Amino acid sequence: ESKVARGVQNRKNYGHIVFSKVYHELELDRFFNNKQRHEKFKFNSNSIMKVLLFARLLYPCSKKATVEIKERFFDKADFTLDDVYDCLTHFDKHAKEAQRFIHEQIVKGYGRKTDLVYYDVTNYYFETDKQDDLRRKGYSKEHRPNPIVQMGLAVDKQGIPIAYQLFEGNKHDSQTLMPALKNIKKEYKTERIVVVADKGLNSGNNIAFNTVLGDGYVYSQSVRGAS
Repeated sequence: ESKVARGVQNRKNYGHIVFSKVYHELELDRFFNNKQRHEKFKFNSNSIMKVLLFARLLYPCSKKATVEIKERFFDKADFTLDDVYDCLTHFDKHAKEAQRFIHEQIVKGYGRKTDLVYYDVTNYYFETDKQDDLRRKGYSKEHRPNPIVQMGLAVDKQGIPIAYQLFEGNKHDSQTLMPALKNIKKEYKTERIVVVADKGLNSGNNIAFNTVLGDGYVYSQSVRGAS
């Protein structure tokens, strides 16, 4: 007979094995392990990224809270909160390459099509008053006075992300479309695409940009503001 010590977390989430299967089909473990090969830090970035991914899907919460529930997963989770922050700094160096890699794996494994792209912009605020080159005060979708960063996200017709790009917080939504699409057409070798976006992206410059490239567009427009 044995007793379980008080406070020990024994509950495990079995459902994450579904996500683990897709994770390995996309060969994300190979990508992260290769990027760590010549680094000097001791934590395993692949283990951290897996737990962050599973937690984001199953228990959306902060990085700190994710570390506190990491034992719920069967995957190895021998890392600290400081390791998580250091891992994200490491990932930032390879973020663009990671996006291209994932896109290529989805094309190869699932036959992704990128002829129709949905695009929108959101922003993230920071618990500080200090601004820098990226974190700037702008129009916050949560109506907060804090500095923000804009993120433009493009997804395919199945709602699976293709790529994201960060912009200064004081940049208007409509000013993000052209650089984001230029990046997608260059890095992802897409052909003619049709952009679908809301009225925040609807501007004469964006319409001209889509037209000159031979692409299509569907932008919403306020009935009251329409001619």
